[in-house]
Amino acid sequence: MSLVGLITFSTLIFLFLLFQINGGLGKITSWFSVKFPGAALQGFLSHTGALDQMMSHYYKKHPFRFLKSTSFGLLGWAAGLLELYLTLYFLGHWVGIPELWIIEALTQLVRVGSFFIPLSLGAQEGGLVLIFVALGLGGDLGLAVAFVRRLREFIWIGLGLVLGWAMAFKPSAAQAE
Repeated sequence: MSLVGLITFSTLIFLFLLFQINGGLGKITSWFSVKFPGAALQGFLSHTGALDQMMSHYYKKHPFRFLKSTSFGLLGWAAGLLELYLTLYFLGHWVGIPELWIIEALTQLVRVGSFFIPLSLGAQEGGLVLIFVALGLGGDLGLAVAFVRRLREFIWIGLGLVLGWAMAFKPSAAQAE
């Protein structure tokens, strides 16, 4: 069932990408502007058409940048899978690649859905507990994984703050002279 969902979702994403590259939104907005010529909609439709032209232009004129950013996104996803695998391994649990994939995909969905909560505090933890319980792995394991991930986030944030502080208060060469 997961494979069918993956194939369906991947196909829909690919079709949406083609829709953006070919300017499908601009075609829809021009059709709407002909069918509904009201002044109230024209501003919105013209802005939407301009957005569509910008996206289509970007994909056509900068394919390397698009592929580069997509590759970095894929690498980030793979790093998340590796982190989850290592976390579960060191916690003494082994799960297969399909389960890792499902956990990571649903975790990303929780993160995106809770973007308005600062640091997704509580949402990420609760989401992981629910995901792990739904997969039959136990809520305590989900909470442990959430705490390990949160610890990793705090370490990176702390490292960034320390480096930023060191750079901000270190006198530059021009000031030293």
